[in-house]
Amino acid sequence: MPSHAAIGRVIMSHPELRCPICDAKVPESASSFLPFCSDRCRLIDLGRWLNEGYGLEYERPEDPDAEIPDAVGD
Repeated sequence: MPSHAAIGRVIMSHPELRCPICDAKVPESASSFLPFCSDRCRLIDLGRWLNEGYGLEYERPEDPDAEIPDAVGD
């Protein structure tokens, strides 16, 4: 598995890296916040995760007694 520094070098070699929160171009100096442009955008993303703002859609089974499969696949 590549190190975080190696991943950062690969990402920063991309000419148009954009912040997933504000869509600003990510400057080279923001390498500690990758893939975000700043600590502010990183914290906004964290808040969305903690408030369950992100998720996967799924259909509930018609049968209320039906088992919902484990996310891990156990």
